[in-house]
Amino acid sequence: MNVKNLYEPNEEITVQSYFNKFGIKDIKEYINPTGKYIDNPFLYKNMIEAVKEIKYWKQQNEVTIYIVHDSDVDGLCSAIIVYDYLFNLIPNAYIKVLLHDGKERGLDDDKILKQIIKDKPDLVIIPDAGTNNKKQAKKLSDTGIGLIVLDHHDFDEDCNETGILVNNQNKESNVQRCGSGTLVVHKFLQALDGEFNFNWNKKYIDLVALSLISDSMDMSSMENRIYYCYGLEKINNITNKFLKLLINKFIGDKPYTQRDISFKIVPKLNAVIRSDNQENKQRVFLAFLEMDDLEEVCKICEDAHKEQIKICEEQININQDKYNLDDNVVFLVTQTLPRSYSGLIAGKLMSKAGKKPAIVGKVKNGIMIGSIRSPIDIKQQLEDSNLVEWVKGHGGTAAGISIKQENIEPLIKYFNNMELDYNTTDSVLKTYKIKDVPEKLFEIFYGMDYLWSSNGILQPLFCLTDIVFNTSSINVLGSNKRTLKVHIEGVDIIIFNVTKEDKVNFGLGRIENDEFIEDKKDIDLKMDCIGSLGINIWRNKKTDQIIVDKYEIEKYNKKSKTNYFNKRRN
Repeated sequence: MNVKNLYEPNEEITVQSYFNKFGIKDIKEYINPTGKYIDNPFLYKNMIEAVKEIKYWKQQNEVTIYIVHDSDVDGLCSAIIVYDYLFNLIPNAYIKVLLHDGKERGLDDDKILKQIIKDKPDLVIIPDAGTNNKKQAKKLSDTGIGLIVLDHHDFDEDCNETGILVNNQNKESNVQRCGSGTLVVHKFLQALDGEFNFNWNKKYIDLVALSLISDSMDMSSMENRIYYCYGLEKINNITNKFLKLLINKFIGDKPYTQRDISFKIVPKLNAVIRSDNQENKQRVFLAFLEMDDLEEVCKICEDAHKEQIKICEEQININQDKYNLDDNVVFLVTQTLPRSYSGLIAGKLMSKAGKKPAIVGKVKNGIMIGSIRSPIDIKQQLEDSNLVEWVKGHGGTAAGISIKQENIEPLIKYFNNMELDYNTTDSVLKTYKIKDVPEKLFEIFYGMDYLWSSNGILQPLFCLTDIVFNTSSINVLGSNKRTLKVHIEGVDIIIFNVTKEDKVNFGLGRIENDEFIEDKKDIDLKMDCIGSLGINIWRNKKTDQIIVDKYEIEKYNKKSKTNYFNKRRN
């Protein structure tokens, strides 16, 4: 396995040393925050001007405010909290929320821009988008429409010349830069609280925390940690009834982790937000405001996610003649692509291609707009090709892309003439054989699962090598028979969510006509794996265990012994 050990062989593993490796100095404060590292909202450039703008409109007899809702969970949360706050702050305001049809952002959506210019509201607020809408912002200004942008995206062009831009990426603001769009909006609400002597902002901390997880913000940030701790870490911290229902419904009445939120809550909300069903989008928005039937909307989210999975799988299947899994970068360009699904389909195509980069898109007016999903960052190679219009997003692993239709085939050839190493390196604390793992390492991080994040302090993983066992020692567990357990040298090795292919790898059967046929073979296997160490306590009995995250397995042939005459014995 391709691993990088974070610790030297003789370096001691401690909680403090592990947190230090992620830049955490005040470990006690990180684990149990007191609110010590919260930025003052007025450290944000232009915050005073944004507050003055709201104060002015509060003093008027009437005002029309439009809020542009960005098409993801961060956009949802940020639109909800600014809407709800202003609804209560300015009772005489008419506030309207504008929803994108697809994945358009801010005022890049011509349909929304035209509607705003036609309706001429007094003020437009764009949360979680809008920073780079300089030309569109000028059009609003020329029409006499006020603009406040509350965002966290990088600058290409500053829209501040014709509007008020509050953005944590502004180098003139001495604030933490890894907050979500919703966190920036919450800072705005904190500033309004300070201006009007309210304390309303605390109502929305749970939605800020949800946005941080959904938008993959750096959770090693002290401020982000505080928001998550007070907003979402425990079910009793949550004030929003709909969010609490989602967690109870899809995670259950048990302690949960940031990973649970990422995989069990966020996709269901995104499935609705990124669909073309405007009514369902509105109902989700209203459910968070407790203005709809929460149980019904919960079911809408569940059904939308199931439908999304089905559609993505169908697109992969019906377009098999349009992509080549042998290409170094797999392209799928299809006019059947549903709006807003390119990233999801690219992720599935990447997996189908054996973890090769995938680009999926749809052509309109000679330009393909789509998404990249890749195990490695290919942004530099794309830009060096001079064949793409732009690449925007999280580097070149999860991003949007624009390519002229005439350049698609040359780009495929460009990558096919290049040697790409798709192998990623997994960071582990140390590499051991099971018998050499110090006992204390099974307990050192016990009970700290709530702290681990895919983008922050990573779950502590170890590499275990040369694990030899017979198929007879494998137990298949669970009602759906998707958990494997092997007990070796006093340690339970657990693999969750196993597939049919996994069971074949472990010698448990074969696949016929896409169905798994149980047929356990009596063979010896050797496995290397990456996993977390922990303990399981059941009826006062404690068992060390390894929860496997990734594995490599092969048939094990016992090494033959050589006699003194250098001849191999049978």
